[in-house]
Amino acid sequence: MIAASSGNVAVVEELITAGNVDVDSRVLVDIPEFGIQKGGTALSGAVAFASSAQVHAIVALLIGAGADPNAKTVQGFTPCFAAIGFRNSEGVRYLLLSRSYY
Repeated sequence: MIAASSGNVAVVEELITAGNVDVDSRVLVDIPEFGIQKGGTALSGAVAFASSAQVHAIVALLIGAGADPNAKTVQGFTPCFAAIGFRNSEGVRYLLLSRSYY
């Protein structure tokens, strides 16, 4: 979650390649000071917080590794809602290209 949210493409790729990560693992608690909701995934963090320059690569890596683009937080928000809420137009764009419509 931290690597994806911070836009660290190299670390995300390394973790996925090494097989040491569950791309759909969930945040266990709300972290309101960072805008992170319980149940959020690396994909929702990436589309909310990663810069426009990195978001496409991270979305492609995570979805290519099987991340669910429609995974919901306990409040019912999907990664696309996170991208919209944090006004990351590139995040919205790449989720829509991956067929994440919710």
